[in-house]
Amino acid sequence: MHLPFRALAISIVLCGACTATADAVRLRMLLQDVPPFQVGDEVVIKLFMTDVGPIEAVGFQAFLAFDSSELVFVAASYVPVPFGLPVIPIIVANGEDIDMASGIDIAGGQSGTISNSHLVTLVFDAVSEFCLPTVTFRDHDPPTRISDDVGMPILPLILEVVGVTSDCNGNDVEDICDIADGTSRDCNFNTVPDECETLSCPADLTGLAGVPDGEVGILDFLFLLSKWGPDGCADFTSPIPNVPDGIVGINDFLALLAAWGPCP
Repeated sequence: MHLPFRALAISIVLCGACTATADAVRLRMLLQDVPPFQVGDEVVIKLFMTDVGPIEAVGFQAFLAFDSSELVFVAASYVPVPFGLPVIPIIVANGEDIDMASGIDIAGGQSGTISNSHLVTLVFDAVSEFCLPTVTFRDHDPPTRISDDVGMPILPLILEVVGVTSDCNGNDVEDICDIADGTSRDCNFNTVPDECETLSCPADLTGLAGVPDGEVGILDFLFLLSKWGPDGCADFTSPIPNVPDGIVGINDFLALLAAWGPCP
């Protein structure tokens, strides 16, 4: 089972002539798979409704746009619960635009809900290489909204799209994409760029499972030898302790020997 990746709030629709709630309701896009993406990869984005209440939602409509230089639309499907009566029966792409709308199926026994709900699954194919897909809520009249039982929008509404939420080095690129394209190293395979963390046992380079195992020993020694030279991933010190110098060499070798045994 894939878990949705992450999302970033991009806009807030303020309350005008509407039914107000104490807290904002959200429509949020979540990415199913971990980026980056290559040509031919399947890109799945799920639309969720969250933080509804106390007013019950009986339907939604959403108007999206995507970047056709990155993506080609493949298919989309509604989730039948909580909204089992599609207003736009078939979700298709019209150029770079995608429209969708659905509501409760009263005849089928559905009623309003305040539950966090998965509403739609969108499937694209990647036609270029990219980190995060460009899929947004576009301006439309009527606008994207979640509706109450008298047809009024439940507001305020926050619209969230897939975006950068982990950027420890402050370069406006998702950390995992920095690692994938070689901008950052991740020698301990924890998806955090190495420049953003201070390792408690930097000489623990690997283990039987290919990740640090809490002990400095023969596997770490062999790994260091395999990376000898300007490689990087076994470079954890220099004449200045614990400050890498870009070269795996004698300083790293001596520091590894000094740290031999269980990590503190």
